[in-house]
Amino acid sequence: MEFLNVIFNNPWIWLILGVIVMGLELVVPGVYLFWIGGGLITTGVSVVALADLPGVSLAVQIIIFMVALFGWVLTGIYLQNRARQAAPSALNAGLSQYAGRHVPVVQVFADAHQTSQPGYLGRIKLEDTTYGVLSRHPLKAGQFVVILAYQDGKFLVEPTSH
Repeated sequence: MEFLNVIFNNPWIWLILGVIVMGLELVVPGVYLFWIGGGLITTGVSVVALADLPGVSLAVQIIIFMVALFGWVLTGIYLQNRARQAAPSALNAGLSQYAGRHVPVVQVFADAHQTSQPGYLGRIKLEDTTYGVLSRHPLKAGQFVVILAYQDGKFLVEPTSH
């Protein structure tokens, strides 16, 4: 046990371990190593700040590390929950998730005078597939349109200035 007291008597060990563990985060995916590294660095800084006080033994340093680690983990959970709530989920959004995309018209079928639907019909190329579209404005093949919504089995589109 005396061996550990000699090693941890120097606050640099906490700081070096913190940097190494945070660096491992780049190699090993998952955010948990970042929070452990934050706890190690916080412990190193705390040991430096408390260096003039007697009694900063290994046991005290481990207690400081546990409290710092707990604080970093709580901070990480809070930040991840806040980011998760702020970002809209595209899960199960279906084709509605493509609203706002600019895509080319590949084929024009008919205008309002030739069909019972009000508007202009055509097809767009979206990723590797073509889809039916409905527009209030005339469409031309090769023209870019922006997807407004997905409704009744067709994308609602509007011509863009691209």
